Amino acid sequence: MVRFIKECVAQTYQADADGLREDTNIIEEFGTKSMQRLALCALIENETDVVLSLGDMGKYPTIGELADFVIQEG
Repeated sequence: MVRFIKECVAQTYQADADGLREDTNIIEEFGTKSMQRLALCALIENETDVVLSLGDMGKYPTIGELADFVIQEG
């Protein structure tokens, strides 16, 4: 799941997935633009059927925490 979240973050923010780590803080690294955060939520939702809100992104700021949340909710 961590690899999947890395790929989603990389696609959304046009970053290199190999340069992302489990402890990468998405908001600190890429900013708080809501349109990009919504796009990331939608990308994850489409593949996992786990509903994410912008608030969830704030509660689970790192790639690893977000992956754990998706696993738990899925």
